[in-house]
Amino acid sequence: MPERRADDIPILDELGDALLAGYRRDTQPARVAEVVARLRVRRGRGGGLSLLFATVLVLAAAAAAGAATYYVLHASPIAPFSAEDVPAEQRVAPGTSHVLELRARDPGGRAPAWALRLARSDTGLVCGTVGQVVDGSFGLVGLDRRFRAVPEINADACGQSSRDAVALLGTRIFDAPRYADVRTVIDGVAGADLSQVLVGVRGRTPRPVAHSGEGAFLVAAAGYPEDLQPVVVLRWRDGHTQRVALAASPFIVPDPLGGQAWHFGSFTSDRKVRTFHRGRRTVRVPVYTCVSFTSARGGRDAASSPPACGRARYYPRPDRTLFFTTRRLSGHRDPYTTTRTSGAWNKHAPRTAVWGDISRDLAREIVVTAPGVRRAVRPTVNGSFLVLMALTVDPAHVRVEVRLRGGGVRRFGPSFGLVDPKEAM
Repeated sequence: MPERRADDIPILDELGDALLAGYRRDTQPARVAEVVARLRVRRGRGGGLSLLFATVLVLAAAAAAGAATYYVLHASPIAPFSAEDVPAEQRVAPGTSHVLELRARDPGGRAPAWALRLARSDTGLVCGTVGQVVDGSFGLVGLDRRFRAVPEINADACGQSSRDAVALLGTRIFDAPRYADVRTVIDGVAGADLSQVLVGVRGRTPRPVAHSGEGAFLVAAAGYPEDLQPVVVLRWRDGHTQRVALAASPFIVPDPLGGQAWHFGSFTSDRKVRTFHRGRRTVRVPVYTCVSFTSARGGRDAASSPPACGRARYYPRPDRTLFFTTRRLSGHRDPYTTTRTSGAWNKHAPRTAVWGDISRDLAREIVVTAPGVRRAVRPTVNGSFLVLMALTVDPAHVRVEVRLRGGGVRRFGPSFGLVDPKEAM
């Protein structure tokens, strides 16, 4: 019997047409399910059919990760987690789930409010799942505006419950192609003795939020966790308090205009080195070091600054590196045409920034001032630092104050100690 090619099998054409139609129109999911069901019956007739059916299952499993990236939810329901893939500590015990009355308003105002479902695992841990409630059902609304129920067995995380301690605390990302549609939900469970919860984002003072009798709470905000850098303050009836900073890093700076966060760091070039001899040992150290910053998340819309470079005094005394620059950044250079010395602002709104390197052995704090602006930062472990300000700040009016570890203060203008990046690299 001659071998049949995949494109000779009518059911494959039918599956392809139905999947495509189901993706484009809301009226076709039932048709897709019908064709998949037929494939399930006929899967033993050929390797090609079995492979395609397995692929459909993989796509459905990927859609089950919709709590992290809900924009993939277009034509598939959210599949239940496989019991074999979930340890007993994270496996939801049947019949233990309940959705709290607590709700968090969506910051866009168009999507349903966010809710929290609690359950118990097979080992007695408390499990939490973030979702939305539509017509009494718990699930998620995708960017196609369609609701999909989240199976009871699916849970985001589980932890040991206590009346006066944190069982669960974290952030849940609901991704989207458009930054304006990205959501982060901050949620937690801290026990029945919890008396107050305060949550702050983007550097704002933490404010009280509602919590349930179980000590559960949730807040929805626009943006990624690193953009928000949430701060959660928990207070219990016995008076003890816990403060938790989520998604925080000394190398991540929130955007002053409410956009995506920025990441900064230093680097050196091995083309410009200095050689020292200590006995039989030869030491090669860089002559210059540079600092630059970029969007914390990459992609075609990412932006980057040009580097600020200065002399790196790593040897024999590694404690005297001191340089920085102040610039207003703007422009339309594409990130894929940038060079190491040019940067690529990539149509982002203009910002004024101060960045550079001041050794921690030299300085304990850097204070940047301008009319109406005062920012105090500490050098990171490698000495680099970044201060971002609104575009209205004139670089010529910026002053930098370095507070020395040994006491005393050194005052500078907008820039100090710079060398040409082309020389440094």
